Amino acid sequence: MTVQDEKETARANLISTLRGEIATVLPRAPAGSTAGVTKNDDLYEAYLWCLVLQAARRRGYTDIEILDRHGATPKDVRLRRGPGRLSVVHQYTHAVLKLPPRQSETGLCLGADELEVHVGVRVRGRSGVLHEADVLVLPARIARQRRTDREDPHWCDPYVVIEAKYYSDKISLSLGRGFSGLMSELLRARGIFASTVPNPKIRDLLEHLGHVAVFGVGPGTLAEEVMKEEIGRILRCQCQYQKSPCWEHR
Repeated sequence: MTVQDEKETARANLISTLRGEIATVLPRAPAGSTAGVTKNDDLYEAYLWCLVLQAARRRGYTDIEILDRHGATPKDVRLRRGPGRLSVVHQYTHAVLKLPPRQSETGLCLGADELEVHVGVRVRGRSGVLHEADVLVLPARIARQRRTDREDPHWCDPYVVIEAKYYSDKISLSLGRGFSGLMSELLRARGIFASTVPNPKIRDLLEHLGHVAVFGVGPGTLAEEVMKEEIGRILRCQCQYQKSPCWEHR
């Protein structure tokens, strides 16, 4: 198998996983509605977005919807292919994760927020600079308020930020440094660095700062399961997160 064949196989696996997950949460989505001609890194972000939905379902978020910015169910799924702004009028879709009325048996918080999951959204850091979150999870009530006010998510709004790195060759430590710089701009957010290839120095750096790096993430891999476990573990801690000072005024 040539390098080109391997790339095409990897792309086909990503598309298959993406279509399968979208079909689960939005049965009437037309086949290929999000596939088309797209860059592999964009597709990888969409794939990781799907992993968040799968991890959430495992953690008891049994009510998962895909909605447009008006809260309506769309005819198809439209995810960003580049950095975008939550505050700008558009018809991009996002996922909403909801818990059943009672989840005390599973250890989840009874008062946990509904969550929104987005692809390619800019967040305003503590410095005032806008940064891109490849995959962003934040409370739905905060996201709705930001859209109403035509504001970007603030530095204390994000709950989870996932960095997506789809590489066929080695990745440099500078990518890890860049992600650590992003996370230093966002108070209390949990960061996950997901890549198709490893760099142990990136793992050491991010784990020292309280974040997570998962390498080799792709459809059907062991790392894919590790990734879902890491996401699920963070979702399980949502109650503790909401008790932070950042949220007390919300």
